[in-house]
Order: sequence, then C-alpha cells, then structure tokens
Amino acid sequence: MDAFQTSVALPMVLVTVITGPLIFSLVPLLVEAKRKNAATDFAQFRSNLVNLFAAGGMLLAAVILAASGLLVRLIAPGLDPGMRLLATRLLRIEVLAIPLLIVGGVLISFFYTEEKFYRPTIAPFFGSLAAILLLIFGHRTLGIRALAWGMVLNALVQMLFMLGIIRNHSWRLDWRDARIRKFVRRMLPLSGGNIYYKSDSLVDRFILSFLPTGSISYLAYGQRITTIIGQVLGRGLVTTRFTELSAKNLADRNGFIESVNRLFIRVNFVIMPIIVCLLLFIQPFLLIVFRRGAFSTDDLRRTAIVIIAFLGLLLGGLLGSVLANTFYALGDTKTVTLIGISMFTVGIFLKIAGVLTFSYVGVALATSLYFMLAVVVEMAVLQKKIKLFSWRSTAAPILKILPPALGAWGVGLTYKKLFRIGIFSLMGGAALVIAVYILLSWLFGVFKKNDLPVFLQKVIKAE
Repeated sequence: MDAFQTSVALPMVLVTVITGPLIFSLVPLLVEAKRKNAATDFAQFRSNLVNLFAAGGMLLAAVILAASGLLVRLIAPGLDPGMRLLATRLLRIEVLAIPLLIVGGVLISFFYTEEKFYRPTIAPFFGSLAAILLLIFGHRTLGIRALAWGMVLNALVQMLFMLGIIRNHSWRLDWRDARIRKFVRRMLPLSGGNIYYKSDSLVDRFILSFLPTGSISYLAYGQRITTIIGQVLGRGLVTTRFTELSAKNLADRNGFIESVNRLFIRVNFVIMPIIVCLLLFIQPFLLIVFRRGAFSTDDLRRTAIVIIAFLGLLLGGLLGSVLANTFYALGDTKTVTLIGISMFTVGIFLKIAGVLTFSYVGVALATSLYFMLAVVVEMAVLQKKIKLFSWRSTAAPILKILPPALGAWGVGLTYKKLFRIGIFSLMGGAALVIAVYILLSWLFGVFKKNDLPVFLQKVIKAE
C-alpha cells in the first residue's frame, strides 16, 4: 500500500492542479459566453475546450509514462528499491486516468454553467462502485495492480456518465477564439500556483518515505477519509453556489456580499456537529467497519488519530473553498494563488517540524495548521478588498454556534460512556449529537423557530 500511495500521488496532484483552476476559471467565462453568444457559437467554444484538454491530457500522460522511474525516485527517495519498482509499475497504469479525469473536469464545468449538479455529484459514486467491483473480482489475479486499474476504470466511468452534456460536438480546434486566450490568461496563474501549493501530498510522500513502513499509508488513509467528507460537504454547500455567486457579482455587489456571508455561516453551522461526531466516534467507527483482513486494530487506531489531526484540514478546506470561490467570482485568481503559495511554503517548514516531533501525525497537524492560517489571511484580504465581513452579519452568528456544539459534545461524550458502542448504538449516538445541536442552536438564537424547517430544507437540498 505504501507503493500504491506513492504512485498515485503524482497523477492526482496533476489532475487537481489542472481541473480545480479549470473549473473555477471557466465557469464565470462560460456564464458570460452563454449570455452574450449564439447557441452555435457557444457550442463551438465548448468543443474547443474539450479538444484542447483531451489532447493536453494525453500528452501529459505520455511524458509521465516515459519518465515514471525517475519521478518515483524523486517523490519517495527513502523507499527501498523493490518498493520503488512496484510504485513505478503502478504509475505506468495510473497515467491512463489523467486524460479521462481532465476531460471530466471540463464536463463538470459545463454542468455547473447550466446549474445542473446531479450528474457531477453522483458520477464519483458510480466510478468508485466500478473500481470496488474490479478490486473484489480482480484482486486475486491482478494483486495490488487492481487498485491502479480501478483508478483508471473509476475515471472512465465518471467521464462516460457525464458525456450527455455534450451535443453536436466538433473536433475542429479554433486557436484564434479570443475566449480561449482569455480563459488561458485566467487559468495560468492559478495553475502555476497550484503546481506548487497543491503538491502537498508529494511533499508528504517525500518526508514519510524515510519513516517506518506504513507511515505513508496511515497518513494517506486518514487524509482520504477526511477529504471525502470535505468533498461531499463542499460539493453540496459550496460548489453548487459558485454559479450563483458569479452571476450575482455581475448584477448586485451588496447581494453578492450578503450571499457570501450567508454561505460562510451555513458551512460553519453544518460542519460543527460533524467535527463533534468525528472527535467522539471516529475510532469505534473505523474499528467496526474496516477491521478485517490486513487491517489490524492498531492500524485503525493510528488512522483514527490521523483523522482527528486532520480536522483543521476539514474545517479550513471548507471555509477556504468559500473564500476561494469568492475570489474566483470576483474574477481574481491571482490573489488566492499568491496566498496559497505563501501558506504552503510556511506549511513545508511546519511539516518538517511536525514529523521530527510527532512522526506522521505531526505532518497531519501541520497541514491542518497551515490550512487554517490560509483562511485567516484570505478573510483579511477580502475584508480589505470589499468589506466582506462584519460583526453583526458574520462574527456574531458564528459565535452563537459554539455553545450548541459544546453542548452536543458533552451529551455525546456521556452517551459514549454509558453505552457499549456497536454499529446501531454508533448511529444512535451520532443522531443524538445532531439532534441536541439543532435544538441548542434554536435555543441560543442561531435561527428563529419558524426559520428552522426552511433552513434544514435548504441544507438538505444543497447536500
């Protein structure tokens, strides 16, 4: 698993570097183009984008395939030669997923422009299901390679599931389209910065390759579980509002500021009971669900500790996503890129200090810390730029959330001590924490009584 986690780091970083900036740079441009251009011209623009990124993805995959051995040695020099060879062989399979995932990112942009969020949200489920089935039925024949081929199959299924958004596709590539050049100008600074500050998993692999076997896997499992939770909440609460924010910024700046504040508060409200549940129940949850095969009790306890250390990554990632979307909606990709570069530089030194002090857990703690620092800096910049936050509209509502969260934590801790935690009592404990949190939130005036059903409907609809 250390070899697999090493091999998969580079493809996923490259896809993140490309698709994240692609979506957030492209959606505002597509919204504008859809309003101003005829349907046939708009369709040609979309075809240009698909062709451009498909060709670029295949070229990138070919380069990585040719240099796979060298790249693995650079990523994890501390791995023993046998492990590096296995990682190289896995990487040569995983590169096939790169063009598929990049084209998938373009298709997601098309869906977001049309304010259609169902298919991009459900596509990863079908992709993951296909990968799991391949692993179940193919692991005896393929061994660890089943994970690499599962990654390729996952990407292919996701792309095929979203292809329905393309109609009347043209394979002609028009480089003279001014909108392509405008898009590239917006995307390049963001991608350039992302190449640096989104490479944190590569830094992690480099540092952890010198630690005992298993350290890379503990951190990767913990980060993956935390990231999945963040992605579910981010897509439900944040990403679905991006198109709306982009349109509102063009029409009504005051309404834009009000919408950002409302979204910022909603994310804080939703994430608090989840953090409480993770603090209370993540270890018994992992032991109940994943303790089988090669996963020992000690392995899962170590992973649980890593997940708790990553809670700052979860909170900082979600709040940072709101703030980054605010910059993107304003058409400013440069500022958030510079902030990301600066905070990641600080994070490298924090990770080195963390690994020397707390081993692999120190890397998780350092990651959480620099993500939260980035949120603070982004808030300060936006406050100076557009006077985004105020005590009445932002700080006071968020402070009201803290007592209900502490109360829910106290009730959950008591429940945990009174009952032996099994799968059903675990679900009951999580439900109790959420119910107490909502009740206390009403009592503390986070929202009015009549607002509760409407608020919950919005949250459920968003998620």
